[in-house]
Amino acid sequence: MNIYGWSGRIVKVDLSSGNVKVYPTPEDIRLNFLGGRGGNSKLLYDLTDENTHPFSEENPFIVGTGPLGGTFAPSSGRWTVTSKSPINGMLCDGNSGGHFGPELRFAGYDHLIVTGKAKTPCYISIRDDDIEIRNANHIWGQNVWETDRILREETDIEAQTLVIGPAGENLVKTACVLSNLSRAAGKCGMGAVMGSKNLKGVVVRGTKGVSLYDPDKFLEEALATRDDILTDPMARSLSTYGTPALLMIANEQGWLNTYNSQRGDFEFAENLSAETLLDKYITKSKGCYMCYIHCSHFYVVKDGKYKTYGEGPEYEQTGGFGSGCGISDPEAVLYLNTMLNKLGLDVITTSRTVSWALEAYEKGIIDKKTVGFELKWGDSDSIIRLVDMIAHREGFGDILAEGAYEAAKKLGGEEFVIHTKGLLHCASDPRGKKAYGLGYAVASRGGDHLRALPTAEYAFPPERAKEMFGTEKASDRFAVEGKAKLVIWSEHVAALADSLGICEFMTNLIYGFSVEHMARLLTFATGVRFTEKDLMVIGERIINLERMYLVKHGVTRKDDTLPKRFTHEPNPSKGALNQVVELEVMLDEYYRLRGWSENGIPHKEKLKELGLVS
Repeated sequence: MNIYGWSGRIVKVDLSSGNVKVYPTPEDIRLNFLGGRGGNSKLLYDLTDENTHPFSEENPFIVGTGPLGGTFAPSSGRWTVTSKSPINGMLCDGNSGGHFGPELRFAGYDHLIVTGKAKTPCYISIRDDDIEIRNANHIWGQNVWETDRILREETDIEAQTLVIGPAGENLVKTACVLSNLSRAAGKCGMGAVMGSKNLKGVVVRGTKGVSLYDPDKFLEEALATRDDILTDPMARSLSTYGTPALLMIANEQGWLNTYNSQRGDFEFAENLSAETLLDKYITKSKGCYMCYIHCSHFYVVKDGKYKTYGEGPEYEQTGGFGSGCGISDPEAVLYLNTMLNKLGLDVITTSRTVSWALEAYEKGIIDKKTVGFELKWGDSDSIIRLVDMIAHREGFGDILAEGAYEAAKKLGGEEFVIHTKGLLHCASDPRGKKAYGLGYAVASRGGDHLRALPTAEYAFPPERAKEMFGTEKASDRFAVEGKAKLVIWSEHVAALADSLGICEFMTNLIYGFSVEHMARLLTFATGVRFTEKDLMVIGERIINLERMYLVKHGVTRKDDTLPKRFTHEPNPSKGALNQVVELEVMLDEYYRLRGWSENGIPHKEKLKELGLVS
C-alpha cells in the first residue's frame, strides 16, 4: 500500500549487537500521534518504564520527523530527539531545525531508534537503504564542528549530521545534540544519552524525496500559508533581528532573566540588544529548510581576546549568559555562544547552572576554595573558564556537570535553583507574564517554555482573547483569568507543530501557520482527511500520553511547581513591579479543564475519550 506524506518506515539500530532492523511505521503512530514529538513520545512510552535508567542500554535514543517535514510547507525543517532524561529520569526531548530532519525523510524514514551501547566509539551512517555502524575512535574527543567536517568528508559532503561534543562524551547532564554546527536540541541531557551509548554522531544522506497525495493542492496551500506568515509584524522583526529582538521587550516589561532571576531587568541591556548585535557583529541571516523568516544570523568578532565567529546568538544566550550571568560585554557573550556550540552544551541549562553558582558564591554557600578561583557577576573570563571545566568535568566543573539541581542538593542553595521537576527554566521570568508560569509548572519535560509558548498572552488583542479563551483578561499578562485555557490551547498547538515537523515560531509566536493550514496541508500530503478539530484532539492526546508517562514516574500536583522566587518574592523591576505568580488558582482551573483530578492525574474517562486506554 502506498503511504503518502509519511515515509512509512522506522529504522532501529542496536549498538550492542550491531543489528539493524527496518519496519513499517505503525498506523497508530501515523494517524493518532502524527510523527515527530508525538510519535517519539508514544515509542518512548512503549519501550521504557519507570525502572529504565537513562544511561542503560535499554533506554532508546529516538529521532523523529513529521509528515510535513521535508516538504515545501513553510518552516518544515524540524526534528525531535527523545529519550529518558539524565536530569530527572523522566521524559526528555528536544526539537530543532536546520536540515537534518528533512534529510532523514529523504532517506526514507519517519523515525530512527538507537538502543544498546557500542563497545567502542561509533557513528551511524545512513544513505537511503544502506545503514552502517562505523568506528569513531578517531573523532572521539573532537568538538562539534570538527566532528561534522570529518563525518561528511568520510561519507558525503552533502550529508547532514547530528553529533555530540566533548560534553556529551563526558556525560555532562547539560549536554545537547547539534546539527548544522549550531542547531541544538535536548536541553535535558540528550547529548549525555548519546555519549552513554558511545555514539558520537549520525550522518544521513537521502535521495528519495517525499511523496505527496496531491502535490498541486499542497503547493497552493503552502503558498497561502507562507503569505499569512509574512503578514505578521513579528515575522519581519525575526527576519531582521532574530530572537534577540525579545531582549529589550523583556527588559522593558520586567521578565528578562537577570542575575539568576533576582531581577527582571538588566542595567546593561542595550549592550546586548538586537540592534547592537546587528550594527556591530551580524554579517547575514540564515534560514532553516523551507523557512521564509531566516531568524538565525552569522556573526563575527573581528579582533580582541574574544575574537570568534559563528551562528546566533538566540535570545536564550543574551538572556542566559548575558543578563542572567551579568555579562554586559556582547563580544564575550558571542564568544561563549561559539564555545557552547563547539563543546556541545545546552545554552539554557548551562547558563542557569552557572548563574546558580554565581549566586551561591555571592551568598557564601560556595567560595574560592570550592571553585578554585573567584566568581562574580559579569566576570566573563572566570565564566568562560567555568564552562570549559563543566564540559570536561574538571574540578568544580565536575559538580556543575550534574546540573544546578544536583549541585545544590550537594552544596546547598536549593531555594534559588530556577527549575521545575529538576529541569532549569529559560531566560524568561514568569512574574512578568503569568501564563508562562503555568506553562513551566505543567510542562511534560520539566521547566520548559516551549511546551506551551503562550505568547498570545500579550500578542492577541482583548477581543480575540475573549473569543478564544473566554475573557479579555487572557491577553493581560498580569491576570490569571483565562490563562489555563490559553495554556491548554498553546500546548495542543505546540504539540502539533512538533509532531508535524514545522516550526513553533510560525504557530505560537507569529500565528501565521494556523491549525486550519495544518489540517489542509496534512490532508493534501497524506490523502487522509484531517480537520482542525481532529488535529486539536491529537494535540490533546499527545499531552495526555506524556502526562501518563510522568504519572508512571510518580509525578502529581506536588511536582507541578515553580521556584519560590516566582511565587513568593515580588519582582523588583519596573515593568512587572511587585508581581508574583499565583500558581495554585491557575493549576486548579487547568486540571479541571484538562479532565484531570485535583492532584493532576488524568481521569480514566478522559483517557478513554482519547483512545489511550480501553
